Amino acid sequence: MRKIYIGVHDCRPGMKVAEDIFNEYGTLVAADGMVLDEHIISRIAGLGFNRIKVYDSGENIIEVSNSDLFRA
Repeated sequence: MRKIYIGVHDCRPGMKVAEDIFNEYGTLVAADGMVLDEHIISRIAGLGFNRIKVYDSGENIIEVSNSDLFRA
């Protein structure tokens, strides 16, 4: 599964953390593979994180080639 960065305020319950997240003291806040819930999302946001790495579920992603971007 692909890893992507996402804004903390765009995180939703059920997403999976794609790398360990530590607080400023080195304490583990969320481990790689942990499924996010509202409490953990709030805690991460409260620690001042702007974005985190999550596993991409592949939903709602549209891939286009460069040539498709410039077609009129």
